[in-house]
Amino acid sequence: AVLVPDRSPGRSRDLDVCVRAFDFGPESQTVWPGFVPVSWNTLYTKERGYGLARAQPDPNRARDDTFPTRLISDWLWIEEGDFRVDLPNGRYRVWAVFNDCGYWGGEYARHTVRAIAAEGREACREDRGAHGGDWEALHLFEGVEPRPGADLAALYYDRLFAPRVFDVEVKDGQLNLEAKADAPFSAKLAAVIVAPAGSGEAAAWVKGSETANRNEFRSRAPETPLPSAPASAALPAEAKARGYVLFAPAEDETVWFTSAASPRQRPGPGRVARRAAKGETVAATLAIRPLRDLGALRAEPTDLLGAAGTIPAGAVTIRAVRHLAKRGFNALRWKLTPWYLDDAAGTALAPGLTRQIWITIAVPRAAKPGEYRGTLALRSSKGLEEAVALDLTVLPFELEEPDIPVGFYGMREEWLGTMRQYGMTGLSGGPNIRFKDFGPRGVPRLDFDETDRYLDAAANAGYALPILSYGGPANLEDVGYENAEEVCAAWGKPAGLAALDAAKRILGEMR
Repeated sequence: AVLVPDRSPGRSRDLDVCVRAFDFGPESQTVWPGFVPVSWNTLYTKERGYGLARAQPDPNRARDDTFPTRLISDWLWIEEGDFRVDLPNGRYRVWAVFNDCGYWGGEYARHTVRAIAAEGREACREDRGAHGGDWEALHLFEGVEPRPGADLAALYYDRLFAPRVFDVEVKDGQLNLEAKADAPFSAKLAAVIVAPAGSGEAAAWVKGSETANRNEFRSRAPETPLPSAPASAALPAEAKARGYVLFAPAEDETVWFTSAASPRQRPGPGRVARRAAKGETVAATLAIRPLRDLGALRAEPTDLLGAAGTIPAGAVTIRAVRHLAKRGFNALRWKLTPWYLDDAAGTALAPGLTRQIWITIAVPRAAKPGEYRGTLALRSSKGLEEAVALDLTVLPFELEEPDIPVGFYGMREEWLGTMRQYGMTGLSGGPNIRFKDFGPRGVPRLDFDETDRYLDAAANAGYALPILSYGGPANLEDVGYENAEEVCAAWGKPAGLAALDAAKRILGEMR
């Protein structure tokens, strides 16, 4: 709690205004200057004047994700009860910030609706609609690609950690706050400030805390410089005249924004040649280093023609490599790292920023063996004009399918086909089985609809190996490590079953 002299009009000059500032997190958290710590078991007492109505289910509800700042990296998920602060009656402004990122995969906020209630009434509400669930975590920054020297605070921090600000009237000497969401790990409060509404001095203190916190984010996230860009004097005269360098990196070579043709790379490629078995997907890559603004890229493949037939242009996919600001666990420095593939159409070819193009050819299983040839036209709105020959040799056999599971931990249904195309043979995870109730004879009734749909989609995509059930689809929805006995007791109560007996029957029926 910080005492700030109030100099707003109509107030006595000798009146101190109490700005209450709370940093939520685990018991071991580092506390932001001027704030007081609140953890999962910080219970309200009259002597303390603040705290939780009840302790949360376990210490895991208060965590520290280690980044981005001392104030926001740690948080408290208040599942049960509310947070209370004793205050003189009057009107107050509340400033609250959530941590939505998570430390492990799957701990990011998945809510569609989230709200903060003050004094029993909804004070602020966000409804993400179609952007709820996984969408925001996976796609929020899809259109953002940082460049060297990027201000990550402006690109990411301001959007991820925007405070929720609202006013509330306290009439009973105590402020009661509740943060609720319709998905787990989605109402993780990192910090709350309560100050008298209309106080200029209090508002300035809050603004100072915001500024200091944002500056700490910048100081804790310095950029690691990329490899040095080549000197323009070393470039061929022909490239200078064209306004760009076109080269072919190896598929396993990292191409940075600053990269140019190296001894491993072939400058000025006029031809890309690959050999592939029937049904195989093969890749090749090109890179363009603009020496001036070339505008937006257009990449257009033709059909691949051969004496034995035609491989349609639709089997050729042209994508561009996109970059992310990446750092390792607990690391501070970040680096602009080529990370994922996206549609190449419209890629900005800005001067001095090398762009990598990724070509994949999905050879049909029915393709006849032989030689095929087509063309990849690379154009831009401001001067890029290249025709690259695509030569493909189709071999007279198919590759043998691996008999071991190859895949990722966790798999969304819409990714099944793409991952299968790129060689994945196994799945891990999926929807859980849902318990309905105990039927008239005490036989558990289970809902397999989501699981069945997922398994049907997997089979249609070509997966045939056993699924590794780590987090679905052979798990029970709503049952976790900490609450299994409590949940099974609630399910069994209408049927007159104790928790252990209910669990035995449900698991037996699942098997």
